[in-house]
Amino acid sequence: MFNLKHFTAIFITSCTLLIHAAPLFADSEIDDQKVYEKLEIFSSVFNKIEQNYVQEVDSDEILDGAIRGLLSSLDPHSSYLSPDEYDEMQEETTGSFSGIGIEVTTENDILTVISPIDNTPGEKAGIQARDQIIAIDGIKTSQIGIQQAIKQLRGKQGSMVTLSLKRVGSPNLIKVTITRESIPMESVRFIHLPMNILYSRISSFQGNTSHDYLSELNAFKKRGTIKGLILDLRNNPGGLLNQAIGISDLFLTSGRIVSTKGRSQKQNMSFDAHDVGERNNFPLVVLINGGSASASEIVAGALQDHKRAITLGTRSFGKGSVQNIIPLPNGAGLRITTAKYYTPSGRSIQALGITPDIEVPYQMEAELKTTTAQNLTEADLANHFSPINSEGKNVATPPTQKEKEALELLKRDNQIRSAFNILKSV
Repeated sequence: MFNLKHFTAIFITSCTLLIHAAPLFADSEIDDQKVYEKLEIFSSVFNKIEQNYVQEVDSDEILDGAIRGLLSSLDPHSSYLSPDEYDEMQEETTGSFSGIGIEVTTENDILTVISPIDNTPGEKAGIQARDQIIAIDGIKTSQIGIQQAIKQLRGKQGSMVTLSLKRVGSPNLIKVTITRESIPMESVRFIHLPMNILYSRISSFQGNTSHDYLSELNAFKKRGTIKGLILDLRNNPGGLLNQAIGISDLFLTSGRIVSTKGRSQKQNMSFDAHDVGERNNFPLVVLINGGSASASEIVAGALQDHKRAITLGTRSFGKGSVQNIIPLPNGAGLRITTAKYYTPSGRSIQALGITPDIEVPYQMEAELKTTTAQNLTEADLANHFSPINSEGKNVATPPTQKEKEALELLKRDNQIRSAFNILKSV
C-alpha cells in the first residue's frame, strides 16, 4: 500500500536538498517558503485523490503523470521516459524498433510530424513533415499526451494503426491506415551520379553515422576523383550532436562548427573543426527542407556560415535546442533541454530555421511531367533509333542497374536535379 506520509517526507526532503545544495539554484530568487507551500498543496491534492476519487487509483501512475506534467510544462522536447521508453530510445540510436517510422514533436500542444524516416511505412503512406496527428485509432492525441501517443504509434510488427492527419492546404482530415514494421536504423546511403558527382543521404544522426559516411566516401574516392557532392539532409529529424559535428568536420579544416549556451556554465561549449589531412574540398550542395531539424540544421548552418556549401531547398524546421538524457535510478530516463545551440556566425535557429541560399520548392511527381518534358532529348524518347557506327553496329552501352537508379533519381526529384545542375556547371 502506498504510504503518502512517507512519500511526502521524502519528496519535501529531496526538494530541500535540491534547493540548498544544487549550485544551479544557489543564486535563484525563489522563495523557499513558497516552494514548501506548493509541495504541501501537491501532497494535499494527492491525498484527496486517493481518498475521494470515484475508483481506486494506481499511485505509481499518478506520480508518473505528475512528473510528465512537470516536464511537459517546460518545452516540447523535455520529457520523462519510463524504463520501457528509455530502452526504446536507446534502440533508436543503435538498432531498430517496430512502428511506422516517423519523428514527432509538439507544436502549440498538437502532435506534429517532424519528418517520416526513409523507406518506412510512414513515408510510403504519404505522411509529410508538418502534418498534425489529430487522432490515433480514433483517440484524440490532445487527450493522451505525446509520450502515450508515441507508444500507440509503435507496436507489434504486422499490426495496424489508423491516423487522422490535418495537413496545410487540405480542408478535411486525412485518414491513413498503416501496417507497422521493423524500422531499420541505417542512416547513410550513397549513389554515384553521372560526371563523377556523388549523391549522399543521411536520414538521421545515429551512433555510427559519421564513421559509416566516411567509409562510404573513402570507398568512392578510391574509384576516382569526386567532382562534386550532394548532401541530402531533407526530412532528417536530427539525432546525436557529436555525429553532426563529425559530419561537418569532414568538410571543414578550421573554424567553429557549433556552440551551445545554457543556464549552467558547464552547458556553454564550443566545437571546432580539425585539419585531419582529409581534403574533401570538392564542390558541395546541401539539401534541406521543413523536415530537417536539430543536428541536420547544425550541419547545414556550419557549412553555410563557412561558405563551404550551397544550401538548397526550403526553410528548415527550426529546432535550436540541445537535450540531455539523464538515467534515473529505476531504469527510467529524463530528457531535458539544457542549452540552445548557435551556428558559427552566432545565429540561433530556434523557431527560425536555416534559410537556404537557393530556394527550390519540391515538386510532386505529377508536377514534374510538364517541367521535365522541356528537357527531353532524343535518347529519352520511346523507340528512338540507337546510335550506330559506320559499320552498322550498335555502339550504345546499356546502362547498369546502378546507372538506372541514378538517372531515375534525377528524373523524379527536382531538388536533387537542381543540385546536380549546379555542381555540373561548377
